[in-house]
Amino acid sequence: MKTGIFIILFLGLFIFSAQATELNSPTDTTYIFLKDYGLYKTRKKNAIKHFYKALDDLKTDQQKILVFSTGTYHFYPDGCKTKVYYEAGSINENPKVCAFHFENIKNLVIDGRGSHLIFHQEMQPFTFDNCQNITLKNMTIDWEQPFIAQAEVLRVTEHYMDIGLDPRESPYRLVDGKIFFEIGNGQQNEWNSTLEFDRKGRFIVPQTGDTPCLGEHWDAYHAEPTMPGIVRLHFSFERKPQIGNYLILQHSEPASAGVFITKSKNLTIQNLRLYHSPGHGVLAQRSKDLTFNVFQAIPNRSRNRYFASNGNGLNIVNCSGNVSVNNCTFQGLANEAVSSENINAFIDEITSENDAEILDLATQLTIRNSAFKNSPGSGIRIATTGKVIIENNSFESSGSAILITSNLESTHRSSATSEVLIQDNIFFPICNSGIYSNNEAIITIKGNSIPANEQPIFYRQNIRIEGNQFTVFDYPLLFAQFVDGLYFNRNTVERSLDFAPFHNRQYSLSFEQCNSVNILNNTFSEDVLGKNIFLKKTPENQLNIDLNSKLRIEKY
Repeated sequence: MKTGIFIILFLGLFIFSAQATELNSPTDTTYIFLKDYGLYKTRKKNAIKHFYKALDDLKTDQQKILVFSTGTYHFYPDGCKTKVYYEAGSINENPKVCAFHFENIKNLVIDGRGSHLIFHQEMQPFTFDNCQNITLKNMTIDWEQPFIAQAEVLRVTEHYMDIGLDPRESPYRLVDGKIFFEIGNGQQNEWNSTLEFDRKGRFIVPQTGDTPCLGEHWDAYHAEPTMPGIVRLHFSFERKPQIGNYLILQHSEPASAGVFITKSKNLTIQNLRLYHSPGHGVLAQRSKDLTFNVFQAIPNRSRNRYFASNGNGLNIVNCSGNVSVNNCTFQGLANEAVSSENINAFIDEITSENDAEILDLATQLTIRNSAFKNSPGSGIRIATTGKVIIENNSFESSGSAILITSNLESTHRSSATSEVLIQDNIFFPICNSGIYSNNEAIITIKGNSIPANEQPIFYRQNIRIEGNQFTVFDYPLLFAQFVDGLYFNRNTVERSLDFAPFHNRQYSLSFEQCNSVNILNNTFSEDVLGKNIFLKKTPENQLNIDLNSKLRIEKY
């Protein structure tokens, strides 16, 4: 899985403050209206200069509210601040082009009042560097020409395939029989990987994932034009996509984030809809106390897009304090919806900034009332030492709904989670329908490999999975390694016939080198596959189970 971070009540309706409401402001709050600096509806002219005219007035310590007039505004790289930033999980092409660049700013609310911000070429819409007490709210972010292309499957034969492209949204050229996409400023990227989305259900087609969805050696195709917007791909693809489905043609690695937060404290993102970004939707690193409320990283359906950001929806790296994710929606991302982790390798990129203390940071993560719709890989990936609560969410992820991992050897993740509560969530049948590395089950808890002559280290402690509703089409429900104190209680598990089972792991619950495993008061419907427990190097006397549970125990 590439690197790249997911309703009971669907909260996808975006609550905008679209109409300006005159507020009785306290005397210690300053309102700064961008229209006073010349920001009006600009059609497609570059509007960034009006922000920089106002920037000096934002540098006071008193409470300030920066107000947009409701409208649509376009932004281009010309006139933007540029600065070198090393951003986790992103290609480090520097300097970054930062549109709205806030550095050393305190006590500021940025109120878009329902404005639509449209960006062009590679740039970072919002950057918060060493800021404190900031709120960003009430706006949408999108790209005129995104960094992902989309193609409709028009015809499929044994020897070629016809696809339809929109040259206005994704300008392309054919060079020596290959498709290259123009990304602005004279740059072109070659199509390098593919996802297939079901046309009606808008989910990633099952049994695809890390393996090429067009089969091995698919990139040996030869492309030729047949008419404007239609390209014929000559090749006997091993795997044939379904006519009418959409192929997501990836050609860019994650670069600039939609919102980048670094060395900042007490930052809130509220009522923000992010349709696209060149990299992660929101990337926060080396920051403390973050709140995300009604944040949506989703496709722009008005433009019939099946994809959203070109990376994770929300990536929390080497942060501390409390991180709250509430009433959020994630869908159609190029990677996980939410990722929270401490990364050792990141220290190599920032030693010049003398920030080695980041390795001691831990995040207390709370995710509630949010929807994790179909995206590659996991819905939520966690590798943090802090307390984690995942409650009242819904999951429709192509890989594991929740992946808890600390693979030091291969991915440099350094953490060992001590307390996780996963309760009152709904897991829909599409969960774990794809094929991804480290995605062993709907909930996957992975530890480090241990040499045969060494004692296991329990990287995870006190993980409670309680009161959830699972609807499963296949066997793997829970996989856990190196956990001391695991509780799978009061859950309901029902069978789905929506998809064909295909996983090699034919166990409902798998425990490898675990201690103190408790499985109590769960309800399995009669037709659920497996209804069994697999123990590998987990003593049976460490298993506490209902005598009437009817779950078979198998040992290795």
